Amino acid sequence: MKRARIRNDGLGGRLLAWIISRPTIGYSFVLFALNAWICQILFVTEYTRHLGSIEAAYIGLSRYALEHPFEFGWFRQWYCGIPYSNTYPPLLHLAVAAIAGLLDISPALAHHIATAVFYCCGPVALFLLASKLSGKCAAGLSAALLFSLFSPSIPLVSTVHDWAGSIFNPARLHSLIAFGDGPHIASLTLLPLAVLALHHAAERPRPGRVYLAAFTCASVVLTNWLGGFALALAAASYLLARSVEQEWRRILFTATGVGVIAYCLAAPWIPPSTLGDISHNAQHVIGRYPLTIDHLGYAGACAAAALGLRAVLVGCKASAAAGFAAYFSFFTAVLVLSADWLGISLMPQPYRYHLEMEIGLCLLAGFGAAKLWSKVAAKHRPPAAAVLIVLCLLQSGIYRRWARESIQPIDMNETIEYRISTWLQENMPDSRVFIVGSTQFWLNAFSDTPQIGGGFGQGVVNRTIPVVHYGVPYTKGDGERTAMWLRIYGAQAVVTSGPEGRDSYRHAWRDSSKFNGVLPEIWRDGDDAIYAVPQRSSSLAHVILPQHVVTTAPVNNTDVAPVLPLFEALEDPTLPVADLAWKNPSEAVISATLSSGQLLFVQISYHPGWSASNSRGNIPVRQDGLGFMVLDPGCSGPCKITLEFTGGSEMRLARAVSATVILSGLLWAAYRSRERTAA
Repeated sequence: MKRARIRNDGLGGRLLAWIISRPTIGYSFVLFALNAWICQILFVTEYTRHLGSIEAAYIGLSRYALEHPFEFGWFRQWYCGIPYSNTYPPLLHLAVAAIAGLLDISPALAHHIATAVFYCCGPVALFLLASKLSGKCAAGLSAALLFSLFSPSIPLVSTVHDWAGSIFNPARLHSLIAFGDGPHIASLTLLPLAVLALHHAAERPRPGRVYLAAFTCASVVLTNWLGGFALALAAASYLLARSVEQEWRRILFTATGVGVIAYCLAAPWIPPSTLGDISHNAQHVIGRYPLTIDHLGYAGACAAAALGLRAVLVGCKASAAAGFAAYFSFFTAVLVLSADWLGISLMPQPYRYHLEMEIGLCLLAGFGAAKLWSKVAAKHRPPAAAVLIVLCLLQSGIYRRWARESIQPIDMNETIEYRISTWLQENMPDSRVFIVGSTQFWLNAFSDTPQIGGGFGQGVVNRTIPVVHYGVPYTKGDGERTAMWLRIYGAQAVVTSGPEGRDSYRHAWRDSSKFNGVLPEIWRDGDDAIYAVPQRSSSLAHVILPQHVVTTAPVNNTDVAPVLPLFEALEDPTLPVADLAWKNPSEAVISATLSSGQLLFVQISYHPGWSASNSRGNIPVRQDGLGFMVLDPGCSGPCKITLEFTGGSEMRLARAVSATVILSGLLWAAYRSRERTAA
């Protein structure tokens, strides 16, 4: 009879019985299914109506990784060239490229599948962390359901309320869909797993646990910069929550070791120079968030408040789980609410940490809800549970309707972003162009056409580019002067969008007609147009004399005096023409017939990782006032120079350190295994 019953149940019945018998797995399945039901349409949508979102740039990075595997040295498509490590933390984009390749689908669809999975796994990860720290599934389930179905930042943060609307709307899903914040959403999923792995390592610092914690921590940083900083806050919260324990020093030592190992593992993708560029540009490129002496006072006040919170938690004999939730809520709320309520930005883009704040608040509320539930009499629990289930179903229905209204598929082929990108790919595939707006973000999702702009301003290494990139569309009635700047920065074409244009950010152009009669128009669709920028040479390498080298960076687009000698040299017919040909994204060959004393001005962003050589040996590479490269070949007659980006000594050291740490982990694990065998 037993055998017949199992056969009738079938595989599905046995699987369901197995899940039900294991609450952690069962609840995880329910949480994932609930969120998948909410955002179901995202799994099958290739392009949405939110063409102005930044996800276009992420899709472009995934397309590049898919079509140029293992070419992760120099990325010449953005900002006149940047190291690939400066494009964005690569983990999500590499995963999307792998999905697109394995399933033979577009990077856009693969991106939506991957980010939808991360969205659905976020509450699951929070459930696992809360359950483990508190020892109660009810606490974990409460926190995860709150995180799935409610956004506490909407009533607390006016900025979030302005774009999210009703307090019943999904702020987390809104960030993913409308803003294209996929990497941030992915890091929110990995963050609780990293804290959970850190907790396991702190409990028993064995090789496998320590390296698992290091890998998960590294994965957070390699997914999103905001997530990386939030991880630092989470680690600090965890250590503070356990600071009253006798073994705190061992826990601190283990956590420090995990952090060091994690960075060593990630160093080839985020070397120190990248960290320096990001920390500098984040203060100036996307909004104004300068770090001043006042921030020392703010940090002191936050530290004092944290100590006060610690005294309260110790006095209340709060558990480590409650302590972690309280500290993490405090740190993230200070970031967000000080900006929203007081107008004080403690970090660049502080409002974006509202989702991390929601994690802390949902943890606190979940632990409180579990404690209240434990006080409910057994006879009252079934009807109370039924009411809660009905409320959850009603709220999930609101979320699902919002998702279906917001995630509306479109025909990308009919958009101006696609039409311009594909036209440039077909007609000017290797020519640098100037674009702003949503077309700027989408350009490299469909082409390899390089541009003066890009998709992640914090990664720029040439710090004059943001000045010029802002000035070109901002100024009025200066077509000739703007054309001069375009030539100096190596643009062969400029894309404009007028008041009636279809670009999502068409109003960035204050005078889209200023090139009429100045530059030849080569393409038009309504109020969107492409103008060619004729030049004496389309090469990115030019022969100049020492007196033509720019020594002072321009203040803005009206500051032309420092660049006039260079501009005249670029158009001087008496100077030889140089040719630059790319062998691969990280290597180019320059050919020119030079006279003694002549230099080469190369319109590629300078970076210490570049090296140059000719038949006579290495050539010094220096930076001019525009942030480009100047070479002194020291040769007379026909000359061939090889430019190669290797990342320099920094990248060699980063790779060596990463390999050494991995090898050390394997040796440590082998030694521990041998010890156990001997015992």
